[in-house]
Amino acid sequence: MDKHFKLTEETIVNEAGVTLHRIEATRDSLHAKAGQLGGFVEGMYNVIGEAWVADEAEVWGAARLRDCTLAFGHAQVFDHGCLIGQAQVGEYAKVFELANICDTAKVGGNALVHGLGTYVYGAARFRNGADIKNTDDYIVYQGFDELGTLTAYLATNGRAMILLDWIDFTIDEFISRAEKCYSNNPVQLQAAHLMANLIRLRFRPNV
Repeated sequence: MDKHFKLTEETIVNEAGVTLHRIEATRDSLHAKAGQLGGFVEGMYNVIGEAWVADEAEVWGAARLRDCTLAFGHAQVFDHGCLIGQAQVGEYAKVFELANICDTAKVGGNALVHGLGTYVYGAARFRNGADIKNTDDYIVYQGFDELGTLTAYLATNGRAMILLDWIDFTIDEFISRAEKCYSNNPVQLQAAHLMANLIRLRFRPNV
C-alpha cells in the first residue's frame, strides 16, 4: 500500500539539534484523515505501516513507529526506540536507546522507557514518574478488577507506583482503595493485599 503521509515544508530544530519535518496525511489511515497535519519526524523511514505521529510529538534518529502504533502529545521517540503492534506513547513520555513498546502497551505522563533491549509487552501502562530501564522494573497483572490492567513500576524517586488503567496509586493508596472497594468481596481484597506484598518484595528496598 502507498505511503499514507508526506513531509511538509514546516520544520523545527529540536532540543537535540535535529531538523524535523511536520507530516501531513495523504490518505485516510487508522489514526488520520487525508490532509490532516501530524507531528514531526526526521525522515519518512521513522514511520512504517499505518503508524502515525500526531500533535507535537517527535520521532527521530533510528527510531521506528511500526504497524498501527501512535505517538501523540509532546512525546518523543528517538535513538533506536521502537513502537510495535498497537502501542501508544503520549503526553510528555520518552522512549529511547533500544527500548521497544509492543502489543497494546501505553506510555504517558513524563514516563521514561529506555535501556539496552528493554521490552514492554501486553497491556502494560506507564505514566508519571515511571523510569523503566529493563524488564525487571515493572510487573503487569491483566484483568485485576473493573479498572482493568494493573501495572506496578519503579518511579524516578526509587519508589514503587501502581497504575490501574490510567490512575496511579502508591502502595498505601492502593490498599486503602481496595479496603473501600472490596469490603464485601474478601477474595478480591485478599488478592489486593497479596499483590501489594508481591510489589513490595519485587521492588525492595525502596517501596
